[in-house]
Amino acid sequence: MFKRFARGKEAWLVRTSSERLAQDAAQLRDAAFIVGFVSAAVDMDRVQRTLATLAPQAELALSLTAGELCSLSGEPLYLPAGGDTIVLQGWSKVLVEAVHVVRVPLYCEDLRAGQPLIDMEERVRRIRQSLDRMKLPFVLDHRDTVAITLVDGLSNSENFLMRAIYESARFPLVFIGGSSGGPLDFSHTLLGDRSGTFDSHALIAFVKIRKPYRYSIFKTQNFKSTGTSFIAGECRPELRTLHSVIDGKSGRLVDFISALCRHFDCDEKHLEEQLKRYTFAIRINGELFVRSILKFDFSKRQAHFACDISCGDVLELVESQHFSARTAEDFSRHHQGKGKLIAGLLNDCILRRLNNADELGRVDAFEGLPVGGFSTFGELLGVNVNQTLSMLLIYRPAPGFSDDYVDLFPIRYASFLTYFKEAEIKRLQMMNTMKSQLINSLEDYRRFTETVMADFPRLQSSMGTFTTMIEDVTGLVTQFSSDMGESSRTTSDLGARIGELNDSALQARTLLTTIGAIAQQTNLLALNAAVEAARAGEQGRGFAVVAAEVRSLAGRTQESLDQISKVIASVQGSVESVNARLEAMTQMVSAFSRQGLQLQTTIDASRSQAAHSSSDLARMLTSTAKIHERMQEDARHLEEIIRLSQYAEGQHA
Repeated sequence: MFKRFARGKEAWLVRTSSERLAQDAAQLRDAAFIVGFVSAAVDMDRVQRTLATLAPQAELALSLTAGELCSLSGEPLYLPAGGDTIVLQGWSKVLVEAVHVVRVPLYCEDLRAGQPLIDMEERVRRIRQSLDRMKLPFVLDHRDTVAITLVDGLSNSENFLMRAIYESARFPLVFIGGSSGGPLDFSHTLLGDRSGTFDSHALIAFVKIRKPYRYSIFKTQNFKSTGTSFIAGECRPELRTLHSVIDGKSGRLVDFISALCRHFDCDEKHLEEQLKRYTFAIRINGELFVRSILKFDFSKRQAHFACDISCGDVLELVESQHFSARTAEDFSRHHQGKGKLIAGLLNDCILRRLNNADELGRVDAFEGLPVGGFSTFGELLGVNVNQTLSMLLIYRPAPGFSDDYVDLFPIRYASFLTYFKEAEIKRLQMMNTMKSQLINSLEDYRRFTETVMADFPRLQSSMGTFTTMIEDVTGLVTQFSSDMGESSRTTSDLGARIGELNDSALQARTLLTTIGAIAQQTNLLALNAAVEAARAGEQGRGFAVVAAEVRSLAGRTQESLDQISKVIASVQGSVESVNARLEAMTQMVSAFSRQGLQLQTTIDASRSQAAHSSSDLARMLTSTAKIHERMQEDARHLEEIIRLSQYAEGQHA
């Protein structure tokens, strides 16, 4: 299918296939510049060779797509993805005064492999060196020259390229375009120019529009801010991953996934479902530039974005609005009063196609207009952006033509340049803020240390007093032990004496028994003597015998009594000895009682002093624990600062 727009052969819009390419592309042989968007199912090399042959004077800018867009009468703007489709735009010399196409190496082979080997600064430096060597054949003027830019869609290098461009200060132009597409498994992508196809580069077509034609820039996205934002912390711009955000109150790093779950009050299993109506955006000069999440890696606690994320970026949470209606409203307002549209290049994020599949057929804002383009792996309009439709429109201008984007471009250029500078400044400010917080923490630590050091003399004095008291107690306890030993020995002696007394008592009992027997016998003898005396009357012989016997018994009794006296004396001696021992024991017990009281008093004093010492020690331990906890917190904070420094510098352990 072929269709030519506008008089004077200014521009052509062609939708064709690999089978009809040679026939349909022949109509573009007089074009000065051809932009082509090739389905990933089509042989890109064959398309490049065919166009280079059929249009030998035309500069080429070709890209694989993730889907094509083409506004031909009666057909939907969004063509089915994955088919045998090629969309071409040809601009003639009537429309284009000059074109210069260049390749810019992105030094991204390591990024395409997912293994960054050089840091961000070195990557930008190398790209800038390539730009500095570039020579252009005409003077650049943003009012009539635009830089159509196609970037390797798997390079993750769009913003590295743009930063290098702004730092070079050689290209004060509008850079508009997109990242080359391809299969949605992200297995490959390609770009092409007159010399062939390639990857790992950017293709920039510097196009100078011939007067009186004017170009215009249109941008639309169906999102509005929710008022919630997150400050990017640990992130890797090369891999487009974000690990943590910075808590606005504490200034500490917070796991990004956990922060989102808290915001949406959901668990991780439902987080992606909660985010279906939302995405993120940064602001540049008050304007939103979308940054979309592609996926979460919950095991590594990180989010993968479709766009560069830098430390310190303020990511606003934005909510989607009606897709087709917002596109129509924005374009109608932009297109009004500008004149006759000659050609339009559309750069539309693949996420717009995927996330709004049910509304694609209702997008009719460009019905009947000569516009075509592609679904990209990311758009580029001054900076990298997602989920946005950006358009380069060329008009035969109406009287009083104006375009805010182009007319005020110096301000926008300054904003983009400032964005990259501010990103560096934000990183430094963030680091300074965290360092200041650490310094404040260290100051608190110093005050804690002074408090502890002030307590040490009191502790030392208390411990000295406590030690002296313990020594006194030890002496008393030693004396007490000695006295107890002496008391034990005294008690043993007392036991022996009591044993002797018992033996003496037994002997006395035996003697008393003997005396009793003698007394009994004496009584009997006395009785017999009395009887005999009665019988004898005057006869005294028997009495004399009895009297003799009585005397004998009396002698024996006296002997027994003497023995008893000795025994009793012995017993008395033993008793006196016992009494003396008991008195000594009594005195000893009294002394022990007094020493016990002294010991108790000393122990009480020691206990009181120990309580004070324990209190001092408790305060010391509490202060020390606080210091230890604070030091651990400061150590973690310092680790965060070091990690952020590494992320900010693009260096990773």
